[in-house]
Amino acid sequence: MSTTHSLLILRLVVTGLTGLTGLTALTVAGCHPAPRAQAATTPADFSIIRSYGWDTEVVDPQPQWSPDDYRLVVRDSGGFEILSGDDGSTPPDVYRSVEGRDTYFPIWLDSDHVLFGPSHNVERLTDGRVVPDVQGLTRVLIGSRPENKQFASVGYHPRLGHGKIFAQSEDHIVTIDALGHDEEFGPGFYAQPEAGRKGDADGSGEGVAWQETPVFETDWWTGKPVRSDLVIHWPKGQVDLLLAGVQPAWSGHGGLAATVLRADPVPGVSWWKAGTDVVYIAHPGAAPVTICHDAREPACDPRLPIIAVTTTAGEVLLCSQDGTQSKDLGPGSNPVWSFDGERLAVLDPVSDAARHGNHITIYVLSTRPSP
Repeated sequence: MSTTHSLLILRLVVTGLTGLTGLTALTVAGCHPAPRAQAATTPADFSIIRSYGWDTEVVDPQPQWSPDDYRLVVRDSGGFEILSGDDGSTPPDVYRSVEGRDTYFPIWLDSDHVLFGPSHNVERLTDGRVVPDVQGLTRVLIGSRPENKQFASVGYHPRLGHGKIFAQSEDHIVTIDALGHDEEFGPGFYAQPEAGRKGDADGSGEGVAWQETPVFETDWWTGKPVRSDLVIHWPKGQVDLLLAGVQPAWSGHGGLAATVLRADPVPGVSWWKAGTDVVYIAHPGAAPVTICHDAREPACDPRLPIIAVTTTAGEVLLCSQDGTQSKDLGPGSNPVWSFDGERLAVLDPVSDAARHGNHITIYVLSTRPSP
């Protein structure tokens, strides 16, 4: 039997949070995970030991691994769930909003706190005005005595990195510190900060990448082509532009993978059907290398030079960073690596048409280095 917790989600009440040190702690703790006993260097070195999983009640559960164990946070109707256990038989811990508010883009602040935001960046009113969503970001202490507070009054699509939260607010990016105070970062959309690597000794910090246009949503602001540049700001300040780039994913080896759109998305059709490829940029100034044609959703192994992608055929592939080798893991999409690279979560749509939901499959992986 699952455990259900009721949460009173407060709107428009900004609560100062003291003692929230998890942001910095998570960034530092995730920088130097213990090395694997055997290091693989090619996709062929991976094998699936076993798999397990859970059904979900929503089509897009947006699973995210805990920073230091094998728990997953996933979206749920009217709240979120924490999935744990090693075989899929453990009932989830369910956190429900008493007002039935859905959660979107949940992330872990640390092993005890989850953060989520609204479903949309902006709303268009009947008079034509475009205004930001007013729900902001909510922080929840999970466990037997859950607590929730509004973390920040603004923010959509939160991402953790550099010891702070990067989030969207209309046509600009904001950063939010551990007390919930937001600061202007600059114009752009859907920043992806680099995480998992410590900043350089000279204090130059980590990288961050963002889109010049929203691409998959209506652009009310820029007047630029739908497929504009992905801006890549490298740790030491160099800047590269990747035309038509989306879905940036930082590698633990200092590079960046991204999806490149071959054509503008067609309204009413899955965006990736316009044609996509996944590329890898090894370092500042390097030419993008196509590692997989007809693919999207790159996810970089946190320790090894391996990138998981989703193919147009609905398979999950493991690819080498130079694009010369790959291995098919099986059906799925939206791959997400665990903190140590030992497990990979993928979405495997439920085949029963009567059921409105999805299935999360966890692949437990083993590696054996090539002779």
